[in-house]
Order: sequence, then structure tokens, then C-alpha cells
Amino acid sequence: TKQTKTSPITKFLKNKYPNKIIINAIGLRREESHGRAKKPVSQNNPDLRSVKLQTTGIDWFPIIEYSLEEVWLTHRKFGFARHEAYG
Repeated sequence: TKQTKTSPITKFLKNKYPNKIIINAIGLRREESHGRAKKPVSQNNPDLRSVKLQTTGIDWFPIIEYSLEEVWLTHRKFGFARHEAYG
């Protein structure tokens, strides 16, 4: 996914927000995999660093502690549409 998702997103963010500290919010949850269970709530993202554009950034995982049930409850509470992949 680095070439198809992550790289275009970080490139867009650096160009959109030069001279800024970028906070990249990502919807990962610990329950999803063993690797994600070990993730911190935030971490430096070296791909958001640009000397030319004077950017730095972090990845933030705001729902990392959510259960799947909490995700769907939040969707219903705020009227968020489900992504088509979830039926």
C-alpha cells in the first residue's frame, strides 16, 4: 500500500501544508492484527518530512483502542455512511 496509498497521501499533505507540522490521522485499531496491537497512539512519520517544503509530521491513530462495536456505534451516532466494502 505504500506506493498506491501512503506515498500519494504524504506527497499531497506536504504540498498542501508547506511550513507546517502535519498530523496524519489514520483509522487503525489494535484488534485488527497482532502488528497493530503493538502500535503506539502516535509515531513520527519520516515520509512527511521535507527540507524543501519545511514540513514534518506524525501519524496519529485516534481510534486505536476502539472495538469494532464502538466503531459501528459511532457511525450510527453521527450518521456516517458505511463504506461500500462493508455492505
